[in-house]
Amino acid sequence: MGHREQEWQFTTADLEAVREWLSGAASDGDVHVEVRATVHNVDTYYDTPDWMIHRAGYSLRIRESSFATQPAGDESDAIEITLKSLAKSPDGLAVRRELNEPLSSADVNAIASAGGDVCARVRALAGPRPLNRLFQTYTQRERFVLTPSAGGNELAEVALDQTRTVAIEDVEATGTGASEQVNRVEVECLDGPPERHEAWVEKMRTVGHLEPASVSKFHSACRPRA
Repeated sequence: MGHREQEWQFTTADLEAVREWLSGAASDGDVHVEVRATVHNVDTYYDTPDWMIHRAGYSLRIRESSFATQPAGDESDAIEITLKSLAKSPDGLAVRRELNEPLSSADVNAIASAGGDVCARVRALAGPRPLNRLFQTYTQRERFVLTPSAGGNELAEVALDQTRTVAIEDVEATGTGASEQVNRVEVECLDGPPERHEAWVEKMRTVGHLEPASVSKFHSACRPRA
């Protein structure tokens, strides 16, 4: 299943100011902020030896998600494959195409036999080439959901991410490198255009001293050769 992701991405040295604001003053007369279960994501990124996925304008990852606490509703631990377009992010706002499909296993070999559209696209792009592991990221994601105080659809999800990147073996051959832990604040629009949320996001930027993320998590960890 695919969708058009519209998401602000910011960096910060310390998440505490944003965390405190979301837990209190972020809720006002118009919107309410709800805390959701914290999730731990292990993302493994892949590409062919000649970077065919990247050259097609996408990153490819397999994500293993597990919840630190029992989530509400129909959320549960999951494995998912994602193709995400590599769009630039002016002023921290990224508009990207994201294609997702559940997988029965985190083993990359599961792509060969999966019946969904995303795996079919990956097989078409890769052809006979193998999919090599590039790097893994380990993220603790604290989640908050923005809802109208008067009731209605969820407006946006705010994620406070602490991400550590680990390179796979043979850095020179893959063109990747390990990075230090980075903190990100991400706001994904769930209902309505980004303009609807700009004023609220700007308040959060001011409180948390947030700076627009200049590169995606993928590009901050992975430097493919020209």
